[in-house]
Amino acid sequence: MYFPLKQMMKYGIAGGTAAATHLGILFILVAYFEIPKVNSSSIGFLCAMIVNYSVQNFYVFPNNQNKIGSLLKYTLVTLAFFYLNSNLFTFLLDYTEINYMICQIAVILSIFLLNFFVNKFFTFRI
Repeated sequence: MYFPLKQMMKYGIAGGTAAATHLGILFILVAYFEIPKVNSSSIGFLCAMIVNYSVQNFYVFPNNQNKIGSLLKYTLVTLAFFYLNSNLFTFLLDYTEINYMICQIAVILSIFLLNFFVNKFFTFRI
């Protein structure tokens, strides 16, 4: 069975960039603007989505020919992961005493691999 290690490493770079965007915006909105944590996470997620799509489309999955179709599928997939992110983040905030940044990092890490395979075999399928 073929395991796409090189592509997964590129995906890790793209995901790391998106995660940094998400976490940076979450921190800034909570710490400096006192926006509620779940709302700040949602805004950070949406900003990270734009960064992530751009990097994935041009760096991780560059052979994708159907850009409009991929954008539509990416939006659908991202909405599902947005729902998952928001609910897991809220759950951790409500039922643990863990710092909100650690909660968000845990959520990001928990959905990373699933997101890779959904995007590889559905969103950017060649």
